[in-house]
Amino acid sequence: MNKWLIVILMLGSGWVGWYLATHWPESEQQDVTADVLAVVGDSVITRDDFIRQMSHRGGNRPGQYHELKQKKFLLDFMINQQVMFDDAVAKGFHEDESVQKIYRKATVDKYLEEELNKKLQALVVTDREIKQHFNNNKTVYEKPARKRAAIIAKIIPADVTAEEKQQIKDELEAIRNQVNELDGKTKHFGELALTHSDDRSSRYQGGVIGWFVENPKRSYKWDRTVIEALFSLPEPGDVSPVLETDEGLFLVRLVAAEQVEEKTLTQVSSGIRQQLLKTKQDAMKKQFITQLIEGADININQQMLADIDPLNPAEKADDIKPPALPVDNGGTP
Repeated sequence: MNKWLIVILMLGSGWVGWYLATHWPESEQQDVTADVLAVVGDSVITRDDFIRQMSHRGGNRPGQYHELKQKKFLLDFMINQQVMFDDAVAKGFHEDESVQKIYRKATVDKYLEEELNKKLQALVVTDREIKQHFNNNKTVYEKPARKRAAIIAKIIPADVTAEEKQQIKDELEAIRNQVNELDGKTKHFGELALTHSDDRSSRYQGGVIGWFVENPKRSYKWDRTVIEALFSLPEPGDVSPVLETDEGLFLVRLVAAEQVEEKTLTQVSSGIRQQLLKTKQDAMKKQFITQLIEGADININQQMLADIDPLNPAEKADDIKPPALPVDNGGTP
């Protein structure tokens, strides 16, 4: 080959190399700048990122992160996390179903925080609303009148004769007269219950069976005749006549009585405020979800839903549990 041609080719290749070196697009790798604290592959750790991590890891406590050694330790941790994250993404771990589930939950939580919770926090309950609620529901905030009862019970067998029943009645009448001989401070039946009552649960407590509220909607263990007799007694220490029920014969004594106790608006205003605020928040949450659903394009394959087989066998007839028993306030235990 002609030596001049070789020289020309060498000069040409040198010029091409210089051109490419000066004009070829630079790498996408980030540079450390005033805002970028560290570069990890294609990712960056900014000054603000680092400050946020300091705050999360006790940076507000006196003496923390004043030494360069502490800062380097934290930065090393952040770099290690970023390297592992980048490698995990490169290997597709971010597409794992369990990871996506966590991601979706975190996304929804953040969405609710930004879109709903701020609206909930803006809700207020005014003093006027509290006062109006109190005036409309005064009876709710009253402690009802109640009475404490003691009994002497005589269980009557089904095959008892009229003569035998009368003898038991006469015995109770005699016991009733003996009540006056008890210590004046004793408002229950005292030793008389222990000696004469057939009710084992109360005989050792002077016949005391507890407190009762006069309310036709309340049900008690004892016959309604016993409860009505209790509330007919005006003063503690008073004793009823002999009472006859389907369960047997009874004497009832009024042990103590408490009158209706009214509460003031000041006493209950804090609780009312919380109650009304929760009502408003629940209404806003419901409206928020309703608007989202109404604005979404949703189409359900109802037949497919019906055809999906359950994952367990059907309950047998004797496996079906009865509904929970109601409690006094209408709820469930």
